[in-house]
Formats: sequence, C-alpha cells, structure tokens
Amino acid sequence: MNKFAQELSDFDPISSIRRSAYIIKRLRMTSTSKINVTKLQKILYCCYGAVLGAYHRVLLDERPEAWSTGPIFPFALKVMQTLTIDEISMINTNDVECLPLQMVQFLNSVIDFFGQYTGEQLASWSRRCTPWKSAGKYEIINNEAITDYFATQIEIGRASCRERV
Repeated sequence: MNKFAQELSDFDPISSIRRSAYIIKRLRMTSTSKINVTKLQKILYCCYGAVLGAYHRVLLDERPEAWSTGPIFPFALKVMQTLTIDEISMINTNDVECLPLQMVQFLNSVIDFFGQYTGEQLASWSRRCTPWKSAGKYEIINNEAITDYFATQIEIGRASCRERV
C-alpha cells in the first residue's frame, strides 16, 4: 500500500465548521469575490462531493440535506447564522491541515475553482445539476448519488466541473 493510500485508510471525517473556516481562509488568499453564507455552503458541498467522487471518502462529520436553496449542511448553517464570516474564519483548522497533502492540494483546487463564482451562481448550479434534484425536501442527500455525480464531474489532481456553473 502506498503512503497516500495508507493515509486515506486512516482518514476520519472532519468538522463542517472547521472545513468552513478553512474555506474562508483559502478564499481570502485566492479570490476577490464576496464570501457569504450561500457561497460557503455551496463550496462546502462541492468539497464534500469532490472527495466522495475522487476518493470515496466522507469528508465531513455531517451530511448535506436538500433544502429549497440547494444542498445545505444544517449544523454548519446554524453556526453560520450565529457567527460572522470573520468569527468563523478564526476557528482552529488544525484537523483540516492534518489531512494527507494530496487531499489538501485537491481540496484547494476545488475551493479555487468554485470560489470564482458568487453564492447565487453556485446555488443555481447546485439546484440545476446535482443530486439535490432527486432528494425530497429536507431529506439527507444520498452519498451514493453524490459520489456518482461528482465522479463524472471532477478530474483527480485538478478540480474542474464539466458542467457549467
């Protein structure tokens, strides 16, 4: 077993809040567009889906639900509605930074790709062309459907979406 495969086998899901803090930090380094709750939720979903599609691993400690606004991580949303983006960005992200380097690089490319879009563009895309469409309102979105969808949309080592956002 190679080193990366071993690191993946030891991988545990991480906090959706810490992943959100990491996304904010990364977006502030690489993007000039506004960061809001909608954008943060949709990029969180993209990271979740990309890791399922590429590595068949659950990234987060909670699963997305199908809300009218698209895929939502309910616990993360409660925190995002309570704290400001600045306050969330100050949350410790050590567990995120302890992921295998190859996965961190992959996730950074996912964040960089989807970070170029507004929250509204990502929300529209997530409702139009992802497994959100097949889930009932407020139901947990099926991980198998997310895996299948994102596996056809991403290229390992270079996050990209074949479907236009």
